[in-house]
Amino acid sequence: MTARSSALAAIAALTLLACGDPKPPPKPPARPVGPPPTACPAQAPVSDQSPEKAEAHLGKNVAKVCILGVSNDARAEVASALVTKEGEKLDAVKLHADLIAIMKLRTIDKAAIHGVPAPNGLVVVYALEERARIGEVVFEGAHQFEQLPRKVALQQQRPLVMSEAHGLAVFMKDEYLARGYGSAQVTPKIEPMSPGLVRVRFVVVEGPLWKIGKLTFDGAAKIQEADLAKAAELTEGAQFDLAKIEGAAVKLNALYYDRGMVEVRVDESVGEGGHDGAVPVSFKIQEGAVFRIGKLTLAWPQAPGKAAPADEKAILPILKSKAKDVFSRAALVADMQRVKDFYVKRGKTAEVTPETHLDKAKKTIDVSLVVKVDGP
Repeated sequence: MTARSSALAAIAALTLLACGDPKPPPKPPARPVGPPPTACPAQAPVSDQSPEKAEAHLGKNVAKVCILGVSNDARAEVASALVTKEGEKLDAVKLHADLIAIMKLRTIDKAAIHGVPAPNGLVVVYALEERARIGEVVFEGAHQFEQLPRKVALQQQRPLVMSEAHGLAVFMKDEYLARGYGSAQVTPKIEPMSPGLVRVRFVVVEGPLWKIGKLTFDGAAKIQEADLAKAAELTEGAQFDLAKIEGAAVKLNALYYDRGMVEVRVDESVGEGGHDGAVPVSFKIQEGAVFRIGKLTLAWPQAPGKAAPADEKAILPILKSKAKDVFSRAALVADMQRVKDFYVKRGKTAEVTPETHLDKAKKTIDVSLVVKVDGP
């Protein structure tokens, strides 16, 4: 061996010591054992299965639960509400509970469940449609009171629920009616804006301000119409107010009761408003017979036969109601107060309750004032 060849051999040996043993080539990745993992479909399958085929899926293993058609936030909300879980057997009761839970969520508008066969069972697909969100609320034609938009609570960016929009339209119509605009119409209209957003437009047709038109009292014979109109506190041409008209029927009943007609019946009726806003208002009255007071007595259930006779002798003369008088509820109420005042002057308090017995044949009403006295 020459000196040159010896030098080359030494250099080769140093190189091996510096680099170490050469690394073997990388091994190929191990092949997965078993079927590939089950994946969700890209879109919901078209449902063409008969009820019999759908029922055949019951009892199969739920290989995967897939939620399609909604945003990530809505998907998480739906997932937390589901009863059906992966790895369990498919159960019809749980699927029904899933649908109920999903439709209770404000973010979901439509829902359907599909079953897709998989090697290891069934993929359960919840195909959902998310509610559009409110991008804008507009009032068109509302001129008469500015505070109306502030009373309508439709917040922007919240999911649109059509029942709420229709309910608010009814609320607005009631608000107009309370202000005398009985023919006002309010219609909610939904218009698309950008993807996922809609405009809720309330179209208002206010109509004329209603006023009381012709005022009539049908069936009134024993009381003059002027007295009835005065008791009803209604005037032709005054602003229409449904609450006042309903209250007028109560006042007319009270007037008849004070004239002894305790079997009276009064029904109010409101007609159609004209172009000028005049609304005819009528009261149908069934007056009945006039009743008079039969007997008027006092009773003390807590002290029968003791203090009663002496008190009765003192109280009866101060009462304005007398036997054979036309019965009057207002007069009876005033007499009840007189009995209370009688005891107040003596340092006592009294509860007075009327008991009445009506005799239709005799057209009389027996009245007993039951007195309960407190105090020494």
